[in-house]
Amino acid sequence: MEYFKDIFLPVLAIIISTISLRISHNVEKKKEFDISIKFLDTNLFELKVDRKSDTIPDVYDRKQFRLLPYVVISNNSSYPVTIVSMSLNDQIDFGLFTRIGEKYEVTYGVNSEKQPLSIIYELDQDKVLKPPFELHEFQAKAGILMFPYNSSLVSKTNIISIVTSRGTEHFKLPPLKNVASLQGSSDIQQ
Repeated sequence: MEYFKDIFLPVLAIIISTISLRISHNVEKKKEFDISIKFLDTNLFELKVDRKSDTIPDVYDRKQFRLLPYVVISNNSSYPVTIVSMSLNDQIDFGLFTRIGEKYEVTYGVNSEKQPLSIIYELDQDKVLKPPFELHEFQAKAGILMFPYNSSLVSKTNIISIVTSRGTEHFKLPPLKNVASLQGSSDIQQ
């Protein structure tokens, strides 16, 4: 009986304490700020859009390029988080005051009859992840982001920063390809 009281009970207490500590650590780990972003586009394009591509005038018509990545943003913690704003390379903001057009068109070539070939991005406002928005515990949202800018970002290291109510996270953007508008070219019949 002395053996049981002197050795076995203290060892058992240490084992139970270690298990309790591990469980507490796991619970606290889930509370930490942790968001992630996944880019759903296999190829990410920066678009040099046509100047008259929107039935409602584009407020960013003086900016040449648009980046419209389709993403999933996930909250991987057990507390809700509010996405306040996003920025591209800490210069181009996407937030509360960003206005998004309904349609962006890129005329990228001509067919054999000299008719324009175009890519049209019609943005349903419900599918745009426009900050601020809230992500509940372990929730994810999918949608489109929009960044207007002037100088090409192809062959540069690009970072998207997501500012939240619990901190800021930075994510590397996949390599970009360029699709430039040929609108105004003499090859395209108007």
